[in-house]
Parts: sequence; structure tokens; C-alpha cells
Amino acid sequence: MVIDFTTVRIASVIAVALAYMLFDLFNKRNVPSLFAYGSMAYGALLTVIYFVDGEYYTMLLSALIGTVVFGLGYVVYRVGQIGLGDITELTSVSLMLPFQSLPLFATVPQFGLPFILSVVIASGVVALIFVPLYYIPKSKSRTVEKGSAAKAAAIGAAYIAFMGFTAFMGIMSVYGIALLAALMFGSVFTTLYETRITVSMVKYLEPNRLEADDMIAMNVMSKTDRAWFRKRSRHFGQLITPVMIRELKAKRVRRKLPVYRQGIPFAFPIFIGVLLSVLFGNLLILAL
Repeated sequence: MVIDFTTVRIASVIAVALAYMLFDLFNKRNVPSLFAYGSMAYGALLTVIYFVDGEYYTMLLSALIGTVVFGLGYVVYRVGQIGLGDITELTSVSLMLPFQSLPLFATVPQFGLPFILSVVIASGVVALIFVPLYYIPKSKSRTVEKGSAAKAAAIGAAYIAFMGFTAFMGIMSVYGIALLAALMFGSVFTTLYETRITVSMVKYLEPNRLEADDMIAMNVMSKTDRAWFRKRSRHFGQLITPVMIRELKAKRVRRKLPVYRQGIPFAFPIFIGVLLSVLFGNLLILAL
């Protein structure tokens, strides 16, 4: 019996992305370390299988893509913009399916582009749409901030002008117009309620309640508050580290910090991004 490893790879990325999403949603957004590193090990095993099949060049490219994804992701993690679990998930997916020949429901060639690039693009689109849908109903206020309406209107107008131009010139498919419309929706409403959305993501916590890898909402802190905390912790930054927690505790700091404890479960957009990429391929290619 000959195993179709392409099917195995596709099934694996969907199953792993689903598991990450379930952990994110139902396990207090905590992905067990054993599963996270186990999924990367499994991805590495699927990469080694390329060597067994004699596809040495593909194996090297898969390993390179996985290394780049983890390396870039770790840099973004260290500046407090993404969780470590999201990095291990994206790395695992890149190792399991480095390239995709043709999507299941489209006949659009993928030009040898890394599959993970399609996932990141699709996940970003989903997240931009998901953020206002998820947080605006949670906001206690529907008041639009001063200046936000003008910025949102400018963004909307730019999208409409660009969609009109591409439609007139015939350089974008109906899928592309739909994609731009979805992006316009997310951009406009995120701009209108930017601060309200941020506040909905945040909890104010004393240092003794902080945890390593928490992220501080710097954009809701004043310059004075940021300077105050930097005087009490040399390692004060957006990403909360064990050293920073120890320094604040040693100074007996009781002032609360705005922490992203109610941020979106990003494994959900990644899961939808994986599905969209498997079914339709790279959304930017599909849009043309």
C-alpha cells in the first residue's frame, strides 16, 4: 500500500490548526508545551520524509522555510506582538506543508510560493474582519472618538476608489473585489472604535498577578506612566518577562498595568486561514 503523503500533509495541517484553536478557545488560551513542541517535531518528521523519498531539495527548502518562520516569529514575539503558541503553530504548519501545488477548490497555480505565506495572508484578512465583529459588541460605549470618523471615512474612500479603478481596468477578479470590500469593512470599523476595541482587550493587573509572556497595552498608557514604570524596572517593555516581574515585585509596585488578557484567540483566524488556503490557495493570487 502506497501512502499519499500529500493527503497526509493536508490533513495534518488542518488537524493541528484545529487543535491549536480548541486549546486557544477552551483551555484559557493556553497551549500545552508538550503539544506545541510535539507538533513541530511532527512537522520536522514530515520534512525528513522528503529525504526518504529522494526529494532532497524540497527537504532543504522546507527546513529553511520553517527556520525563517520561527526566527521571524520569535523576533515579533520578543517585541510583544504575537504569542509563542502562534509561532509554534505557524512553524509546524510550514514544516508539514511547505508548498501547495493546486488548492482543492480552485485551479489557480501557486507559482511555488510557500504555503505558510498563503496562511499568513488569509489569517490576517480574517483577523482584520474578526476584530470589530468580536469586540465592538463587547464595548460598553458606541461613541465614536473625535477624529476617528474622519480617518475611517478617508480609509473607506481610498478603498472604494481603488476598487472602482481595478474594476474599471479589469485587473482584479470578482474575488478580489470581494476581498477588498471585506478588508474595507474591517479597516473602517477598527479605526472608528480603535480605543474601545483596545480597552475591551485589556485587564488592569498589579505586578503580583502578571505572568510571563503577558503583553502590555502600551497604547493606552500615558508617557508619564511608561516613564514611571521604566524607572522601577530596567527590563520594562511590551512583553512581560520573569525578570521584569521580579523587579516590579522587589520595588513593591502596586500600580496596575493594562495587560492584554482578553485579546482575540488568534488561533481562530489561523485555523480559518489554513482552511481558506487549502481550499482556494493564496488569496492575493485568487484576487487577480
